[in-house]
Amino acid sequence: MKTVALYNLGCKVNSYEMEVMRQILREKGYGIVAFDERADIYIVNTCTVTNIADRKSRQMLHRARQLNPDAVVVAVGCYVQTGREAVEADPGVDLAIGNNRKKDIAAILEEYLERRREGGPERDKTLEGATVLDIGHTYEYEEMRLKHTAERTRAYIKIQDGCNQFCSYCAIPYARGRVRSRRAEDVLEEVRGLVDAGYREVVLTGIHISSYGIDFGEDGSQAGSAGGAGSGQESVLLRGGSGQEEGDAAGAQTGRKAGSAGGTGFGQESVLLRGGSGQEEGDAAGSQTGRKAGSAGDPESGQESVLLRGGSGQVPGNQGALREEPRTDDRARERKRQPAYNGRSRLVELVEQIHGIEGLERIRLGSLEPRIVTPEAVRRLAALPKLCPHFHLSLQSGCDAILKRMNRHYTAGEYYKSVELLRECFHRPAITTDVIAGFPGETEAEFADTREFLEKAGLYEMHVFKYSRREGTAAASMPDQVPEPVKARRSAELIALGERQSLEFRRRYIGKEAEALLEETREIGGRTYCIGHTKDYVKVAVDVTERLQEAPAMINTVVKIPVRDFLTDEILM
Repeated sequence: MKTVALYNLGCKVNSYEMEVMRQILREKGYGIVAFDERADIYIVNTCTVTNIADRKSRQMLHRARQLNPDAVVVAVGCYVQTGREAVEADPGVDLAIGNNRKKDIAAILEEYLERRREGGPERDKTLEGATVLDIGHTYEYEEMRLKHTAERTRAYIKIQDGCNQFCSYCAIPYARGRVRSRRAEDVLEEVRGLVDAGYREVVLTGIHISSYGIDFGEDGSQAGSAGGAGSGQESVLLRGGSGQEEGDAAGAQTGRKAGSAGGTGFGQESVLLRGGSGQEEGDAAGSQTGRKAGSAGDPESGQESVLLRGGSGQVPGNQGALREEPRTDDRARERKRQPAYNGRSRLVELVEQIHGIEGLERIRLGSLEPRIVTPEAVRRLAALPKLCPHFHLSLQSGCDAILKRMNRHYTAGEYYKSVELLRECFHRPAITTDVIAGFPGETEAEFADTREFLEKAGLYEMHVFKYSRREGTAAASMPDQVPEPVKARRSAELIALGERQSLEFRRRYIGKEAEALLEETREIGGRTYCIGHTKDYVKVAVDVTERLQEAPAMINTVVKIPVRDFLTDEILM
């Protein structure tokens, strides 16, 4: 029996996909061992959201080679997708698998091992290109199904992939492709199975879940013969050229033409103008963790893609973050059509369906586009008792000028209206966000706008990251790059502000009762506690030192806890 060691980098979407790959390999008879053990095969599920993420991916691949020089080292995921040439040139990597092929991990491994046994070309890391798809023209959602996770109480459920936003700093659309949504019936079946397995809470995650279902027709089916967006539509690849239009440099600039098919995303032609990678430091992907990866998104799908490739904007190492030149008429149309979040929301419909599953106690949402927070959507969500009042609304900046340069499609004022609407409809909702410090051109006055906005908003948590420059992106070529010491200072200021606000939010629980789903047992200060989260994701603890025999039975149960004080800076008791 061959042994496999797996290591995951990046967002919750990556974590979900890693758990499914682990499950597939185990079912195929592979022995799963810890990554720091000697194994026959090492699989690193990579991340590419920042230069730091790229470096960590390379480090873990090389670490695997050191652990066993004779092992098969497999690079999987986003770093492979955007840096294929670098991966193929890396002597430490034997096999490279991009996104949308993770479900085939066992079959790909078997084919590779068979070729090796037969003396085939050992340096063919992609099996003649079969293991790395052209993700920008992939319209099929990669169906994966999770039966269990490493966590005992909470399960992350992937409901969509891809992003159509093209923020000027973000590489995610190039690593993950266009928006592709999972069929509701498949999501529901997976949730039912996890509930039957004992899970009490599910978290809906994806690269940009606010755009869930925009690639569906009116009947809920995906357009196109391959099960994806873009029914009957042509993909035009224009090679060569470079350049960028001043202003909203990156953008998924779209233009609609009349179409005969019904439903959101049908009959649309669009020009997806690529440009923009980079992201916050610290593997801030994704995502969707509630947060991170591709935290913006402008859901437009079912589109003709005009990809302007090459030129001076080409990223070294075939990174795939390509510079594309917007057309002015496209921008005008884009601004008029930003997107129909106030119309039919497939995400809200899906949450309502999940809410009806018996035995499920909690539903939590991953990162949301602020513009999905409409009166109609919030009214419907507020009517669902199982929905946790914990909302991650990605901000990135509190300055309108910076938001425009980032190619975000809302203003700080619009974001604040979304925050107010949630507070009107939910009792003390926990609202969290992402913020980038030191975006190119950010002046002291613009930074002050962001700091003042965040002080006014009074959010529960902020994930603050220094802008990470990546060559070949729209943001990387912007003038007035902010020096590293200035970025560090601004980041520290916002982190300190976030910590104060988070403390204030948690302090409101003192003297009140908290309802928590208990998830683990932990020793703190010589005593034993069962630790869990409230619906708004505040950590609370129950002292079980005097009744240790009861502790195992308390895990995965919902209890009410009178809150007296802080156990630690982050945990109430």
